[in-house]
Amino acid sequence: MDIKNKTTKPIRLPLAGGKRCFLVPGGKGQISPKQAEEPAIKALLDDGSIEIQGVAPRKRGKIAAEDAAKES
Repeated sequence: MDIKNKTTKPIRLPLAGGKRCFLVPGGKGQISPKQAEEPAIKALLDDGSIEIQGVAPRKRGKIAAEDAAKES
C-alpha cells in the first residue's frame, strides 16, 4: 500500500518488528496491508496526518517479463 505524509513535518511510522518508515513532508512510502491495521497507523489516518493512496501491483521475475510481453 502506498501512503503519503500530508503534514508539513516529517513523520516516523512505527511498524511491526521494531521497524520504522520515515516520511518527509509530502513524501510517499509503502507499507503492507497488515501494517495498515496497526493502532498507531490508524490513529495517524484518523487525524489526517497520512493518507493511504491504494495498492499498487508489484510483479517481479520471469512471470512479470512474460506478462509484459503478452501486453505488448
